Amino acid sequence: YINSSENNNAPAIVTGDNRYYIRCKNFAGQINDAEFVVELNAKEGPDLTNPEITRFSLEEGAYLRQGANSTEIVAYVNEPSDCKFSQGVDLNYDVMPELMACIKDPSIGILGEWPCYASLKNLQSDNNKFFFKCKDQPSLNESTSPIFRRNINQKSKELNLNVCDQGLEITEFEPEEAVINGQSPVETDIRVVTSGCIDQGKANCYYRFESRDYTSNGEIKFFDTGRIIHEQTFSTIIPGDYDLNISCMDDAGNKAEITKELKIEIDDSPPQIVKAYDLGNRINIITNEAAECRYHKDNAVGCNFDFSEGNLMEGVGNTHTAAWEKNKNYYIKCQDQYENQGTGCSIVLRTY
Repeated sequence: YINSSENNNAPAIVTGDNRYYIRCKNFAGQINDAEFVVELNAKEGPDLTNPEITRFSLEEGAYLRQGANSTEIVAYVNEPSDCKFSQGVDLNYDVMPELMACIKDPSIGILGEWPCYASLKNLQSDNNKFFFKCKDQPSLNESTSPIFRRNINQKSKELNLNVCDQGLEITEFEPEEAVINGQSPVETDIRVVTSGCIDQGKANCYYRFESRDYTSNGEIKFFDTGRIIHEQTFSTIIPGDYDLNISCMDDAGNKAEITKELKIEIDDSPPQIVKAYDLGNRINIITNEAAECRYHKDNAVGCNFDFSEGNLMEGVGNTHTAAWEKNKNYYIKCQDQYENQGTGCSIVLRTY
């Protein structure tokens, strides 16, 4: 019985015919009704196949953080072997200067791979080239065996690593100004731009809130990240002043951090009319904020008219005008973008 969560070793193979009957059980306890049958035949004789490095723990062309001068690496080999490497120049196995620490026990292979460990040192900015070769059958004494010989890679397994010549930087953050809304909770978008070594600044970004009354539990990953532009929408922020801690990291391990103040404010005040005058035979009013103003001239209705049914005054932003009609009362209401308007009229004007 092999428990895949505890033991990755394959059953032993003996000389001659080998037949394995395999049934599997899943986490729910269900078992195959019919077994899988695997048959193979093993013969004695010399191993004529060179060992193969199947993969590295670091990908070909991988980036390392700015300033890195060493890194650990694992080479995975398809059979127990001794492995060496050289830096910058491809050499024969025997004269390669660096020996790796390899797992050589045939029974300790993991899914058909045997790991070899090494530290790659003296890394330079930009590209670093390494060459790896292996020699199989580490327990074989060639001096006492006229037939059996250890196999050595004739062609190196090459690995290129890049040390970043620049780190990671957060170059943009939005919003820069206070976020103002008409009701609580507030919805707002955060946008961060990174620049750096990998794909012009590709990274993953995280945030953490702090305020006088609240600190978020650990860092939270941006909803949209893994690029150079990182975006997060917050839909339930209550008004207040927050410190937003942002940290970004690229695949090389370069890190950038900033702390920005995020102000969330609620505008629940109606616009105020700060000036009213006659100019060019037109009524002109100025409000203290961008608004929409409407009016009514029916004395019977006065200030009790519905805002949507009033006559729209011309103008944009803070300036509003309407045609002047003599000896009339103008009942005027103004409303801002958050639909704040006072009770009754904003102002009542009497023309002459």
